[in-house]
Amino acid sequence: MPFCEHLTLNLNDINRCESNVDLCNNILECSCCCYFLEKHKQDFVDTLLNQIHQMPKEITRVKIPLLPLPANIPYYSFNGIETIIYNLFRTNNNAHIKNLKKNSPYLKVYYEKNPLFNLPIIQIELIFFGRLKDKTIDELWKTLKAEVLFFTGSVGDIDIISVSGKNHLSEILKIPLLVGYPEFKHHGLLLDSNFTPSHIKEMNYLHSFTLLPLLMSAIINNNTLELFDIQKSAIQRNDSPQNSFEEETNVDDVIKGIFEKVDNEDYHYFPDYEDLNGELPF
Repeated sequence: MPFCEHLTLNLNDINRCESNVDLCNNILECSCCCYFLEKHKQDFVDTLLNQIHQMPKEITRVKIPLLPLPANIPYYSFNGIETIIYNLFRTNNNAHIKNLKKNSPYLKVYYEKNPLFNLPIIQIELIFFGRLKDKTIDELWKTLKAEVLFFTGSVGDIDIISVSGKNHLSEILKIPLLVGYPEFKHHGLLLDSNFTPSHIKEMNYLHSFTLLPLLMSAIINNNTLELFDIQKSAIQRNDSPQNSFEEETNVDDVIKGIFEKVDNEDYHYFPDYEDLNGELPF
């Protein structure tokens, strides 16, 4: 691993380093940069867990895989994912609306490697603390099998998971990070699969998505959802002639924009970022 500029910081100042770090020019290959990006995402989970006074005994998880099929290419975007969420919670059933508003979920969006596809799938998860009522689950199933299937190519799943403790809940809320995947470059499989440059740009920014609480009163039947404000703002901030994406543009510029906003290729896949080569300083 090449020497990382952020490793020049004093190791006694790691807390500042974790929230304000300059990533390398080779983030897709650098296990150290992957560590800091994952740390950035985990900070949101840790903050949430520290604010919970009583752990839920059960959670209800709605899991929607967005498959990389030709018909789904338009939905591999911020607006596409927002459209899927909108249709999941589009309803005129007052009882269903009432039950949903009692259980505001947390949203996870991340990439997942699947042996059936050359391209990564996008996983959309909604995690409700507590067990939803059976009628609410039935209504969600109906929507998954109808409207959502049309957009994603997959029905998805709904699970009731017993929570054994804080660490278990942390694992459930954790957002996996899939980087080092050559498809995210501005050439190769993505362009061969008719993804546009704007799609590829948004797909790279999607790596930075953190756990997001959803206020159901603002989500249900809202066809103007804005779930990716941070990412969209970062794209606009960096979308100038000198910063526009070119074939050799580094993804570290993408992630830097996200870090600044939040304040706080070669097949390398880092699911848990185990330091296999002893290269991390921690």
